[in-house]
Amino acid sequence: MPSFVHDRGVVYVVFGPRAADQAEQSIKALKLHSPWPIAVVGDQEPKGASRYIPVDRFGDMGVSARAAKVRLYDWSPYEQTLYLDADTRPKQSLEAGWAALDRGWDLAAAPSLDPAFDRLGTDEKGGLILVLGARYPVPLNSGVMFFGRSDRLACFWREWATEWERYRGRDQGAMLLALQRTKPRVWLLGQPWNDRHSNAEAIIAHYFGAARE
Repeated sequence: MPSFVHDRGVVYVVFGPRAADQAEQSIKALKLHSPWPIAVVGDQEPKGASRYIPVDRFGDMGVSARAAKVRLYDWSPYEQTLYLDADTRPKQSLEAGWAALDRGWDLAAAPSLDPAFDRLGTDEKGGLILVLGARYPVPLNSGVMFFGRSDRLACFWREWATEWERYRGRDQGAMLLALQRTKPRVWLLGQPWNDRHSNAEAIIAHYFGAARE
């Protein structure tokens, strides 16, 4: 098992004071269930973080947050990383996610609650369907992701950033294209790992959009 002091930790991306407030609440909830150190990437340093990695904005806060997220492989200081959106609230033990990495999976993530990609632009949605060969692919929500380090996963993150740059909008479509092209080993977590906060059975409750300004 890796030593959590050096090899395992949690990362948030935080741009703007509202995201900082949400991240502070998430960190408080996380610490009830997790001993791992916490790094924050962005232009705010919320209370409770172990490490702050300052990053300038790339544009508005939404674009900045996604630009940082698709480059997390480079920003994370850990060998094994759990990325959490600022507006998530861990409610139970997260050990099963780390166990997936220990068993050799490159990435562990939960399915999206928006399976039709309704928030993607028409051109991006059309390009995604053309490449994947499916009108209704299973999208992953990038608000909760466990990932390790490998050559295969490094290729995935580079491809994800490249695909996101095409539209600079939502990141889930670009994520699926990058997965299709680089084929890392992905463990699919159950929906409770990234579910609406109103679901009492959520392992990680998500207040979707609460960190936006």
